[in-house]
Amino acid sequence: MNKKYLEFITNLFGSGTAPSQEDIMKLMEETMTFFRGMKEKMDSPDEEKKKEALDELLEVKTTLEGKMKELSQKTGLSPEQLAAFSQSLLGSRQQDAIQRLSERLQGAASFAGK
Repeated sequence: MNKKYLEFITNLFGSGTAPSQEDIMKLMEETMTFFRGMKEKMDSPDEEKKKEALDELLEVKTTLEGKMKELSQKTGLSPEQLAAFSQSLLGSRQQDAIQRLSERLQGAASFAGK
C-alpha cells in the first residue's frame, strides 16, 4: 500500500501549527495524485488492485476523520466551524480550487463506493 499520501496528511495536520497556503495547495496536489492512482486501480480488471484501492480509501477516510476530531477537540470548534474558519483564511482563488477539488473527491468517493 502506498503510504505517501497518508504520511503527508498525518504530517500536515500533526504539526501543531496551521497549514500555510502553500501547504494547502500541496495538499490539493497530493490529493489529486492520490485519487488519480485510486481511479487507475479501480479501473483495473485486477480484483486485488480494486480491493487495495478500497482499503487505502478507507484508511485515508479514517485518518482524516481522526484528524478532524483532534482539531475539533483542540479548538473547541465543530467540524463545520473549522471548515468555515479555514475558508475565511483563504482567498477566492484558493476557495474556488478547494471547491473544485471537493467536487472531484465526491465524484471519486461515489465511484469507489460502487
